[in-house]
Amino acid sequence: MSNIMKSHDVGANPYEHRIPHSDRRHKRSAFTLIELLVVIGIVALLAMLTFPSLRSVFGVARSTQCSNRLKKIAEAVELARAQEGRDEIHGMVWQSVLSKYLGGDKSAMICPEYAYLLSMRLAEGEEEEEKRMPLGDLVQFKVDNNRGGVWYEDLERGPMVAKLSDENFHLARGAGWLTERADHFPRQKYEDGSEEQSRAYWLCLEDYGNDWDMKDVMVKVTLTPSGYVLEPESGSTGHRNSIMDKLTGELLTHVKSRTARGALDPIPISTAGVVSSYGMNSMAPNILDTPGAILVLDYHWVMAAPQDIWSDYPNVNNSSIPSFARHREGINVLFVGGSVKMMNPYHIDPQRSDARQTFWMP
Repeated sequence: MSNIMKSHDVGANPYEHRIPHSDRRHKRSAFTLIELLVVIGIVALLAMLTFPSLRSVFGVARSTQCSNRLKKIAEAVELARAQEGRDEIHGMVWQSVLSKYLGGDKSAMICPEYAYLLSMRLAEGEEEEEKRMPLGDLVQFKVDNNRGGVWYEDLERGPMVAKLSDENFHLARGAGWLTERADHFPRQKYEDGSEEQSRAYWLCLEDYGNDWDMKDVMVKVTLTPSGYVLEPESGSTGHRNSIMDKLTGELLTHVKSRTARGALDPIPISTAGVVSSYGMNSMAPNILDTPGAILVLDYHWVMAAPQDIWSDYPNVNNSSIPSFARHREGINVLFVGGSVKMMNPYHIDPQRSDARQTFWMP
């Protein structure tokens, strides 16, 4: 009787012996649906709070990696200068010259931030941007007006150049323009940017005559995997005009003279070389002994000319910061001497005369 009473003491559960011990422990450790939702919400909130910080941390890491790559380029410049001479280190071919002194590390020529942004654009379905030096950085147009005047013009971006798609070029010829009969060419009617969508376009140049016929030199430009092919039009009517290598001044071809007509051979212009997301100061051969001068920097093209106007480039968020300033709205700059600094684009903008003299010129 006492044993029975003990088993039914006040507060005792008469059914306790029916519930296995393992089941009771499992029941106490279970989460309710509401508890799970609360945990998920907290994790999501923490992720939202920390994600911008993580992006900033990764961005700083890429900027530091970019600085290290520029320092490797500085070492390669010194090696190339000792082995090949200063004249071989210039804006046209510096990537291919320095690649031999980078130990085969092609990534040293690519800014990590550029590679990251490119991967993001490709993931969104955009096509990879074609890395190609502007034709105007490679060749120039020389004019001799046969009256004692000689000057040079940018073949592609000069003030007297009409750039036409192949279709619009033939439309203009069919309408009587760009021919011997024309004494004026309505640029606003035919000029366009169709070469962006085409592998071929035309450059029609005026040699500062009084007729503005834009037919003194006419050159068909065809984009190829290795560069450009120029085909001067034999119907050009200018004076003593020629296409020159912009760096060396070497004559590539006489485009037209009054005493020599006929077909002209195509001119291949090679831009082949090591791909780089950096640009070298086009004055590089002359500033290698100028401490504090800009040598290499984040830039769209492989050559950065002091006469460039950076405000012509698309800006970031409608600000004055050019779109090629990839790191926290700044530009990583390698100076002569090997130091690398993050610079505000405004302070080194070559459009400003003080910045041009301080950072860009010998």
